Order: sequence, then structure tokens, then C-alpha cells
Amino acid sequence: MLDPLPRIVVVEDTLLDEQLTMEAIREIGLESRTSVARDSEQALVILSSAPADLVLLDVKLPKLSGLGVLEWIRHNQKLRQIPVVIMSNSELPANITAAYERGASGYIFKPLDHNSYISSIKSACLFWLRGRRLREAG
Repeated sequence: MLDPLPRIVVVEDTLLDEQLTMEAIREIGLESRTSVARDSEQALVILSSAPADLVLLDVKLPKLSGLGVLEWIRHNQKLRQIPVVIMSNSELPANITAAYERGASGYIFKPLDHNSYISSIKSACLFWLRGRRLREAG
């Protein structure tokens, strides 16, 4: 586990995907420092009140899309350095390219297999949060 505990924001409107994402975060011991937003408006409020160390962001959200939230983060001086990992059901190259063009730090395809999904989320969290630790130490 990382110390001090980093803060994660999960932006996910599908209950099953939220539960699987939270299971992955629980397995790495960070659920107590994780906030969940179920739509883009909640995400903007949460991120405005306390910046995160990592954002896991679904693409298809009610109101403003995940890519719209990503653009908002990248244009916000206080938030633009936060790693934002896009989570999507799409493997279309155009969708992946669109995410990276808007400043995504990573892109996770949501596998149908629950164990693979959890493993993907855990790997992304550990990768980006270890990177944060190295940046702070350096």
C-alpha cells in the first residue's frame, strides 16, 4: 500500500462496472480514499472540492461525456496534471485516439470477464500511483 494514501476519483454510471472498479480498489487497500461520481456533474463537483491523485473515468456518462470531463480537467490549472485513465467498452481506434488527443493518461478496455476487469483496474491504479510516488520522491 502507498503512503500517504492517495485519493482516487471513480466516475462511472453503470452499477456493475462501479462495483467491479471498487472491488479492484479495495484489493489494493484504497477504498477509504476513493470518491465515486455517477455522472459528469458529480465528477466536476468532487474534483473541484479536492483534487485527486488519479481519476478513473468512464466515457459514456449522462450529461457531459467522459471526454468532456477530461477536457475540463486538462483546462483546469489546478487539475491538469492528474492522471486520467479512460474506461470504455469500445476498442475502436478512433475512440482511443480521441481520448489520447484530449489528454488521457491511459485507456482501459472494459473486458467482459470480471476477473480481467478487476485485474486491469488494479494494474492501472498501481502503475499511476507508483508513478506519483516516484515524482514526489524525485
